[in-house]
Amino acid sequence: MVDDIAWEVLNATADDWESLDQLHAAEVRFPAPVRRAAVADVAERLVASGLFEQRPAETPPAEAWFRMTAAGRAAWEQAVERYARLAGPRAEATGGGM
Repeated sequence: MVDDIAWEVLNATADDWESLDQLHAAEVRFPAPVRRAAVADVAERLVASGLFEQRPAETPPAEAWFRMTAAGRAAWEQAVERYARLAGPRAEATGGGM
């Protein structure tokens, strides 16, 4: 299941590859601070579950780029109605406000 932080991380990659710094910046809309390490953990979990692709594959998350796989896009789209309100205008701009 995709939780709110994982959905935001997926949402950040709706249009292209993103670095860990870009993924972390997407999490600032949460009321409580989200640590960069927590975002890295989510990215690693998404890679392990086949929802994210990482390039280069064997690099640490801090040096890698990420994007959704087809399975990740399906999970993101399935959860969009539940989580798009968290993302606001960004979700609409990337297609998450369907």
